[in-house]
Amino acid sequence: MQQAGRTGNTLPRRRGQAGEVFRLAGPAIVENLLVTLVQYVDTAMVGSLGAVATAAVAVNASPMWLLSGIMTSVGVGGMALAARFYGAGDYDGAERVCGQMAACAAVLSALCMAAVCLIANRLPVWMGAEAEVAPLASDYLRIVALGFIPNYMGIVLANALRAAGNMRTPMLLTGLANVLNVIGNTLLIFPSRTVRIWGFVFPMWGAGLGVQGAAIATALSTAVSGILMILALVCGRRTHMRLRGKYLRPQAALLMRMLRVGVPAALERIAINVGQILFARIVASFGTAQLAAHHLAITVESLGYMPAFGIQTAATALVGQSLGAKRPDLAEEYGRICNRMGIACMCLASALMVLFARPLMAIFTRDEQVQRIGAWLLCFCAAEEPFFGVAIVMSGALRGAGDTRVPFYISLCTMWCVRLVVAYVFGILMGLGIYGAWMGMVADLAVRGVWLHIRFVRGKWKLITV
Repeated sequence: MQQAGRTGNTLPRRRGQAGEVFRLAGPAIVENLLVTLVQYVDTAMVGSLGAVATAAVAVNASPMWLLSGIMTSVGVGGMALAARFYGAGDYDGAERVCGQMAACAAVLSALCMAAVCLIANRLPVWMGAEAEVAPLASDYLRIVALGFIPNYMGIVLANALRAAGNMRTPMLLTGLANVLNVIGNTLLIFPSRTVRIWGFVFPMWGAGLGVQGAAIATALSTAVSGILMILALVCGRRTHMRLRGKYLRPQAALLMRMLRVGVPAALERIAINVGQILFARIVASFGTAQLAAHHLAITVESLGYMPAFGIQTAATALVGQSLGAKRPDLAEEYGRICNRMGIACMCLASALMVLFARPLMAIFTRDEQVQRIGAWLLCFCAAEEPFFGVAIVMSGALRGAGDTRVPFYISLCTMWCVRLVVAYVFGILMGLGIYGAWMGMVADLAVRGVWLHIRFVRGKWKLITV
């Protein structure tokens, strides 16, 4: 945020505010698209091995979202607090928060890795994987877990950079992870073969490890990206946040302030992700083909809402910095601009998913049944995308203000009282299968978006101290 934006008595012109949102949101959008591309590459390459291989990756998706959600919540608390310090010009305070984020991330990521390695053999079974899917799913989970510590530390510390307005470094490192993942997949998933590119024919070595190869490539690429993220903070310029060893020791006062924001955010992610696990368990009961279609449709849909997540990141940073500069009016205007941008992006995504549903599914699988089911599911997505965009962006704006408790209650209610109930009634009791289950997802996101928008408009978040 520009210094003039902190001290001026009048609200900056809307054009300047929109430009600031674009400046921060642009790299964040690209980064989120690149994150999704990693999932796309994995899914497309594994999908070429058949429905069983796709289901082996799919059954692990919800538990992995749960773990990444927990780690992201550490970054949420730290980012909200660091943005306040940064907006107030207290760079030393912001760096102290960065040190606490690193220490918490190291401990929690190690615990996550240990827990996953212990239950990797049983988790796919608990998730409802069929007998032919479970062994591959266990192998995938165990291998990916080996990269958790650097990966999750990088995810958390990226939020420290974002709090200072540095969106470019996380974007570049995510791009590197994509390149490494594609190379790793190419060499590890498939066996040695002859490749034809632009008329040139040449032999290419391959390990032929299938699903295990995809897991190794993912673990290595995300670990390298995380290590480089840590180094970027250790060696970074002061204005873009630095990680200093002297701030790694626990500081009770700062930790408590981070926890006041981070714990409700963590509980929100846990409530959502546990609900998603149960939702995936309902879907898995419909059979391998419907589970594979569900996973592929979610993967395709994720590309559509990545721009909204980029705008969410900008909203969190700008609202937090504005409140740190004692400008709640500016914070509110940034939130409204971000919300409008998010809705526009999601409406465009809805149109594209309806128009290109079948071709998009065909990218990831040659199975005709999976393609057909997945294409119908993408049409379901189109109904909820604008509401989901509001939910994503408004939750980011509220997090920047430190308002995470009420959004937790909202997400808890919509996931457990709307999505799961509707999915069970329509999907199982009424026999509509995967289509009935997805009715529950659409209803959940629609109600959540409207509710979070009302929360932001009422403005009680302006009175919250972080």
